[in-house]
Amino acid sequence: MKLHSFKVQCNTYLVNFAAFIFGVTFYMIPTQVPFYLGELGFADPALAGLGVAASTLATAITSLFYGRIRRHLNIETMFIFGFGLSAVGFFAMGLAATLPFLFLGLLLFGAGQGSTTANFSIRLLDLAPYRLRGRIMGGQATAVMMGFFVSPLLSQSIAKVSSLSVAFFTASILLLTVSAVFGLRRIWRWQSSQS
Repeated sequence: MKLHSFKVQCNTYLVNFAAFIFGVTFYMIPTQVPFYLGELGFADPALAGLGVAASTLATAITSLFYGRIRRHLNIETMFIFGFGLSAVGFFAMGLAATLPFLFLGLLLFGAGQGSTTANFSIRLLDLAPYRLRGRIMGGQATAVMMGFFVSPLLSQSIAKVSSLSVAFFTASILLLTVSAVFGLRRIWRWQSSQS
């Protein structure tokens, strides 16, 4: 029983860490994209609104098809896919020198986020005993909100030392790290089942 409880705790911490990184990167879109557009020479505020809307629309569309995608991929694979796609989107934004390339990055990021949003709750509800569900879901909400809080502090600190482009590259590395952790867990579980 203690081993099972330890596994649940470890899995919960991993999902909450992923939710924290989700919050950090998600909140970079509305708080940093307007400044990044200015850095790239596109000062029109309407473009910032359009960029945020494009990312949100991609999130909504992917979320709408979550059930269909989930039929073909398990929860861990959805995390690998979603965080990986989000990392590609942020990497593209970091490279962006043109408006279409920046918008491509925003769309890719939004699509990746849409494929992971429901995954957090589903995974935690899968793990949690009924009596602990409220506490565990509260932990997830706290992780996301802490990510929102840390996001501007982290991205602006990086931007002051270097640039917002580097902040987006850094966020891409964080997202890729989460994807890789879930990927390694998936490989480890597969190897364990083979032996």
